[in-house]
Amino acid sequence: MAEAETSRTNMPCQHKVGGTLQFRWVAPCNSGGWHLAIQVGGTLQFRWVAPCNSGGWHLAIQVGGTLQFRWVAPCNSGGWHLAIQVGGTLQFGDEYPQRIHLLSQDGHLIPLAVNDVQLNGQKGFQGDFRGREWAGATFSPDGQWLFANIQTPGITLAITGPWQNLTDDA
Repeated sequence: MAEAETSRTNMPCQHKVGGTLQFRWVAPCNSGGWHLAIQVGGTLQFRWVAPCNSGGWHLAIQVGGTLQFRWVAPCNSGGWHLAIQVGGTLQFGDEYPQRIHLLSQDGHLIPLAVNDVQLNGQKGFQGDFRGREWAGATFSPDGQWLFANIQTPGITLAITGPWQNLTDDA
């Protein structure tokens, strides 16, 4: 980590890889919201402000020009995971219900996957894991594969595109 700092009301964090990736997270939910900015090569910015008392989230994405997307959901809805594809596609994973979405550069939220894992003794696992969370989602360096984990029972899925063929009608 190039810089890491923590306090009761502020949690900034920056990380640089070869000078091309920056990540910043400021202010936990109990202090009014947080801000995240990411830069990969050129200019890509992502900002999300989530005041708990408003009962919702606001998300704005800027890739070159300005693109805004708003999504309202209760702050206590669980959380999310985020991965960014080299080409600019954002991937979201909801804590509940357990699903993964892609957010296209033109602002469309596209359902991609739902956790429907129910095992009947496969690899020694038995049970209904549909309520377990997605974790650790990341794109391969070439942006062709999305790797995502289902935390329990501990499985990793490799999902491939072509991402440009996905639509919100699927």
